[in-house]
Amino acid sequence: MALVDIRESRTNLALGEVHVWRTRLLASAEQMSLLSADERERADRFRSQHDRSRFIAARALLRQLLGDYLGVPPGELAFGYGAHGKPMLESDQAIMFNLSHAADVALFAFARETDLGVDLESAAVLLDPESVVQRCMSKRERRLLHRVPPEKRDEAILATWVRKEAVAKGSGEGLGLPLVEIGTRPGVPASGEPVIVRSSRRDKWFVWDLPVGGGAAALASRRREISIKLFDHPGTVIDLTQSDPLPSKDASVSLTP
Repeated sequence: MALVDIRESRTNLALGEVHVWRTRLLASAEQMSLLSADERERADRFRSQHDRSRFIAARALLRQLLGDYLGVPPGELAFGYGAHGKPMLESDQAIMFNLSHAADVALFAFARETDLGVDLESAAVLLDPESVVQRCMSKRERRLLHRVPPEKRDEAILATWVRKEAVAKGSGEGLGLPLVEIGTRPGVPASGEPVIVRSSRRDKWFVWDLPVGGGAAALASRRREISIKLFDHPGTVIDLTQSDPLPSKDASVSLTP
C-alpha cells in the first residue's frame, strides 16, 4: 500500500473507501471537555477508573476523527442510537462508523453510505477456545475447523470469532444476533470473504482480516468492492500487514513507527 498525505486522506473519505484507524487509548485532561452530558454520565458509571479512562479516551478520539471528516468541532457532534444501541451521527448519517478496543488498543472504522463493523480481540482473551467453538460455530464450521493444523487451531478460532463479532456489530444487532447464525469459513484467510447471516442469501456481508499483531481483528462491510486504508494515529498512513506487532499494553510510546 502506497503512503499518502495524512492531511488529505484523513478528511477525504470517498464513497467506496473505508478508513481504519489504530490507536492506543491514552487518557488526557482535555478529553472530558469534548464529551456530551450523557457521555459524561456513562463515564461516571464505570466502577473501574481504568475502564472509565478508556471509555473517555475512545469517545473523545471518535469525536476528533469524525470532526476532522466533517470539518466541525468535536464537541458539537450529536449522536443518536439504533434499536440495539449502535451509535450514529444525527447530523450526517451518510458517514457510518464503528469502533472496537482490546485492553488499551482501539480500532475505528469509517465509511460513507456503507454499513460496517469492526472487532479487535487480544489473544489473551481466548482462555477456553473450545467453549468458543461450541457457543459460536455451526456444525459446518466445526467440520472446517477440523481441517486446520493443530498448531493453528486457536488462531483460526480467534479469527473466526472477530469476523462474526464485526458482522454482528455492523448489523446493529450486536448481542441480539447469535454468532452461530453468522456463517464463516474457519481457517481460510478473509479478504472480502462472503458471510451469510441466518442462512439468508439476502443478508450477506463481506469480511477482511486486519493483521494487527498480538491478537486478531476484522472488518465487515455490506459492500465487497471497497478500498481499505489503514492508519496509525497519530502518524502517517501505514500498511498494517507490514507493521510490527502492537506494543504491549504497558508501553507508553506512540504507535507511530
